[in-house]
Amino acid sequence: MKPYVICHMNASVDGRILGSRWRPAENRMAGLFERLHEQLGGGSWLIGRVTGSEYAKAEAYPDHTDQTYPREPWFARRDAAAYGIADASKSGRLDRELGLFLDELANIVPVEDLPALASQGAGRGVVLMSIVQDLSQLRARYGADRAHSILNNHTCKVVLPGVGDPETADVLSRLVGQRHFTDVQVNRGADGRVSRSYASRLEPLATPDALRQLHEGTAVVLYRGRPAAVIRTRPWFENRTMRRLSQRSYVRNAEEVRRAA
Repeated sequence: MKPYVICHMNASVDGRILGSRWRPAENRMAGLFERLHEQLGGGSWLIGRVTGSEYAKAEAYPDHTDQTYPREPWFARRDAAAYGIADASKSGRLDRELGLFLDELANIVPVEDLPALASQGAGRGVVLMSIVQDLSQLRARYGADRAHSILNNHTCKVVLPGVGDPETADVLSRLVGQRHFTDVQVNRGADGRVSRSYASRLEPLATPDALRQLHEGTAVVLYRGRPAAVIRTRPWFENRTMRRLSQRSYVRNAEEVRRAA
């Protein structure tokens, strides 16, 4: 099915972006865009950077221009019903990279257009980390074809201990690759003469059983076309730099989830 775009525009003559600013008051049409969006069955919104900045502001504009604001990492609310990204760059690529670190992806933050985001995000300055238990979760949430598309479009894959899904282990085993073996058979005849025969075979570098039995503190890394690598891991709190970063206010605030009453 090919995607389609419905272009619906509604603006006042004087160019006011927010309908709440329209004058006179009787001409305001509260919720008009939202109602039409639901009636047309749109799956998402597409707005420009100017409109996006207007809708994103939480408070009124300051009455003077000498204020400065620190540029700190921003963490999205984990209990939000929807997320929006406004690109302020005219080049189509974010000036500052946006990191999306989606833990328990299939359960907590199921992003509908994740296949497209995985394939196009890197070229637009979006760093995507998708964390799932196994392929079964992706298949249940996105279907078999889209699940494999998501897997393929992540250029770096890290396999941690605890893989229990047989299909996941089989797929990862094939991604790790195979190695070439040559069997040599030596025969000695009655006359003492020796003959040799050779047989070539391929075996997986990591069998599904081996991937299921990874030791704690190890992981298998698959990056682009490079050979698979087995690495040693360690908890973040054993790293002095990570411990220092975890004390920053924006990291502590990210652990708090405010739910509407």
